[in-house]
Amino acid sequence: MTDKPIRIVTVIDGGGTRGYYTVWLLEKLFQEVGCDLINESSLVGGTSTGGIIAISKAVGKLNNEALSNLYVGEDAKKIFVSSYLENIKNIYLRAEAYDSSKLEELARTTLIGNSGPIENNQKFFVTACSPKKEGNEDELIVDIISNYKPVDNDNKQLIIDSQRFIVGSGDDKNQLSVIEAIRATSDIPGAFKLITKDDVTFYDGGFLYNNPILIAYGEARNQFPNDRIIILSFGTGGIVDADGITNDQLKEMNRQSNSQLEQILTPIDEATSTALESNLQFVGPIQGIKNGIEFKKMIDLSKRLALKSPSTHTLFENFMNFRRNSEFSDDDLFVFRFESKLEKHVEFTDTSKEGFTTLMNGALDLANSKHFKKTAELLRKVIIKNNGGKEPSYTPETIALPK
Repeated sequence: MTDKPIRIVTVIDGGGTRGYYTVWLLEKLFQEVGCDLINESSLVGGTSTGGIIAISKAVGKLNNEALSNLYVGEDAKKIFVSSYLENIKNIYLRAEAYDSSKLEELARTTLIGNSGPIENNQKFFVTACSPKKEGNEDELIVDIISNYKPVDNDNKQLIIDSQRFIVGSGDDKNQLSVIEAIRATSDIPGAFKLITKDDVTFYDGGFLYNNPILIAYGEARNQFPNDRIIILSFGTGGIVDADGITNDQLKEMNRQSNSQLEQILTPIDEATSTALESNLQFVGPIQGIKNGIEFKKMIDLSKRLALKSPSTHTLFENFMNFRRNSEFSDDDLFVFRFESKLEKHVEFTDTSKEGFTTLMNGALDLANSKHFKKTAELLRKVIIKNNGGKEPSYTPETIALPK
């Protein structure tokens, strides 16, 4: 058997403040495996909050402790305010429910920091979407925003129809800065004021690919065509939809991937509430009314797009159907899905202690399962192989608790 390189690809769903669930799973895997798996990934990607985590890790090199503070600390509450007065102020001044400038400030000061040249960073992608040029604002195409180029610039090899934007200085056509990439992947019409670049207006990638696993597979195969690929797909917790796969099906799929990966590794073993700001900028009543009308228009757009948006679990089922297609064959692909049903629904803007506690408990229940621990055991062996036999060692981190 040819000893092919094994590439880990980490991909994270969207879900707003529910990303706290994902951070707990990343940390529990860190504890079991002995290293941060995103740091060991050849490619990391995500949508919306998942895209923010991906960029924060790949560019800002944030650890899980710092990431958890983004959710349960003051940062999330600065963005997702719970004050109606603050919301009204944002709508009146900027035609958005939340202050996008605070998200940009957070990105600039905390998420990316002094990252250096973008080409020196780990490969990452985030997803957004935008209206098709020939259609109306409801007809969307997926935007793949990455800090690398496709091997031969042929998107047909990447499985889905998409348009590409490269992360760089943001000065050239079809190029975005890191902060613009963060904004683009999380731009929900009405929630945030939309950004436009080169006549392209970006929407949150969750309207098309809240679970971007199919995109991750296409990107990985384009970048690493002959290697073994392990995809680690992280959810943000939720109620499994009736048309989606069940927890039992997820467990069975992970069991099969564990068994297949074990066969390959066996020979290796043998060898938000904030105070109203006092420095209100002045906006005249006419502009304030216009902003209110624009906000209502954006909210209506979001509602229409949400009705058309496939669920996270449906997207995962679509990917599994793609794998089962008779024309598709990839014996070097191993897929693990980290997702569980929460005891109750948590909104993507929820910054309450109760909401974060629900997310934490859901993640810990999954992390204590035998299948989670078995997967972690195999991933540890992969890391040891990739690092030439060197054992990983865990550096304790303290995940911020709900408050």
